[in-house]
Amino acid sequence: RLPPLRTSVPSGPSRARRLVPILIGLGVVIAVIAVLLIVTGNNKSTTTVHKSSKVSTRSKHSRAAAVNPATVTVAVLNGTTVTNLAHDVSGRLAVDGYKKGAIVTAAAQTQTSTVVAYLAGHLADARAVAAVLDLKSSAVKAVNQQAMGVACPGATTTATSSCSADVVVTVGSDLAGLASTQTG
Repeated sequence: RLPPLRTSVPSGPSRARRLVPILIGLGVVIAVIAVLLIVTGNNKSTTTVHKSSKVSTRSKHSRAAAVNPATVTVAVLNGTTVTNLAHDVSGRLAVDGYKKGAIVTAAAQTQTSTVVAYLAGHLADARAVAAVLDLKSSAVKAVNQQAMGVACPGATTTATSSCSADVVVTVGSDLAGLASTQTG
């Protein structure tokens, strides 16, 4: 004869009942991790753009889009011996929507590197102008009294109120390639 089957119920919870809370907890942890990856993934791409040392054309246009060129007056000084270079650079900026300011010869015509100078409150405008001209950020500087005096005759300070220009570009020989090929 066989021994009788055991028919008593085990005293503790069944294995399936013990797994349910563990599985629910694991699902919650996975959901939290997924949400964190999505949220920090968006911030990470923004950080990557700012940390990049090479500025792509797309990021230049994005940065420039924050500035409304129609509200920015740009004076252009020719710091070279290239005839009409300031006119050509001013024309290039006008194509992008910038307002033409004074177009004159700089105090010295030995400028090798172009300087994009800004008056008080117009740093972003100067950066956008530099981007249009494919210049490095190191070309952007606060306006000095000499450039101010040439671009805005009679201006007594480098304050915006004493000059009609917001940005003063002193063209150097590095932009000689923008000179028109027409003569006369």
